[in-house]
Amino acid sequence: MHDCLISFGSNLGDGFGLLERAVDYLRASKGITELRVSPSIRTPPVGGPPGQSDYVNAVIRLQTVLSAAALHQRLLAAEAELGRVRRGRWGSRTVDLDLLLYGELQIVTDSLTVPHPRMSYRRFVLQPAVPIAAEMKHPVCGCRLGHLLECLERKPNRILLVNNVLSAEMAWGEALSASIEHPGAKVVFGELPHPLEHDEGLWHILQVDSAQANAWLGSSKLLVERKGGDTVPNSKYCGPRLLVEGFDEAILKAELAAAVQAMVPIKIDDG
Repeated sequence: MHDCLISFGSNLGDGFGLLERAVDYLRASKGITELRVSPSIRTPPVGGPPGQSDYVNAVIRLQTVLSAAALHQRLLAAEAELGRVRRGRWGSRTVDLDLLLYGELQIVTDSLTVPHPRMSYRRFVLQPAVPIAAEMKHPVCGCRLGHLLECLERKPNRILLVNNVLSAEMAWGEALSASIEHPGAKVVFGELPHPLEHDEGLWHILQVDSAQANAWLGSSKLLVERKGGDTVPNSKYCGPRLLVEGFDEAILKAELAAAVQAMVPIKIDDG
């Protein structure tokens, strides 16, 4: 049996009703047992086209004898059954079912990456997940989901870029700030402002090499590394982490803007 975690998101149609239907679909599926559903919440959209409606988010925990690939196909079938039409990255959707965790395995194929590469810093995932899965371990971050949420709650608003995520220091903090749809959020690069910890709306992005990283790991909310680089060992860091493709300004800007949106404290409406 494999202990699995699945996220649910919807901002088209009756999100709460679609959640019930998705749960019913999975409960009726062979090879799936012990299904539990988190409290549902309504949150602002993160990333994607502007003008989207708020999302209904929840997390589903289940036991299964299915392989990760087979479970992924079951989730895609459920999405199709519930009317999912894909409209581009991070766009509006009737229902989105993502496989977040498959036990403590790490899986990378052309169609599936587990753990989900962005789950460790997304409040709209961690907030509903913790009540039913706080003790589940994220195998890449090296810590439990309850700790990941605690990092977002307690650590300063600092994002640490390690191992040449940027080809050079790029002064696009103002442009990045403008792309983050959150009142009062401001992003700066370079030297630490004073005092960072007491300005909740200020986000600081600091680029360091591996040798310098150790001084900042304990006081950063998110560690961003370049795929294929020399990663910071898991033993030296336990918290939210993101791997990115290197040196594409447009992609990195979109990823960082969405990451800040996903980490800022938000007013959450319970379903």
